[in-house]
Amino acid sequence: IGYIVYWDYMRHNNKEFRNKWKRGKKKAAKRRRAEVEVAKDRITTFVKKAVDEVSKESFPTDVAAKEKYFMDQVSNGETLLAEGKERHLDAALCFYKALKVYPNPVELIMIYQKTIPEAVINVIYEMMSFE
Repeated sequence: IGYIVYWDYMRHNNKEFRNKWKRGKKKAAKRRRAEVEVAKDRITTFVKKAVDEVSKESFPTDVAAKEKYFMDQVSNGETLLAEGKERHLDAALCFYKALKVYPNPVELIMIYQKTIPEAVINVIYEMMSFE
């Protein structure tokens, strides 16, 4: 309790203490903004590379092969989602590939919105807009 009283006293009466506190808060906010920018750049780089990779890939043409490919990609995506946040980009790529062979993409996007985390959905949207 003594430390709380000391801290409160310093906060009210010591200008240097207040300034130091504000500088610390500003540095932390700046660091968070920089981390967000790095994450956005990483996602954008991944999206560009993934869309290029998918555009070069050949997709199955007959119905049975499309269905198998779709199920494999969705299964891989769900497995990657279960592994944690560090695998979300790879999962988004799998779901995007499944979307490419699905006969009604709008319907599949609506299903994705209900079942997949929003961060992964946003990456899929970026892939679609980049295409």
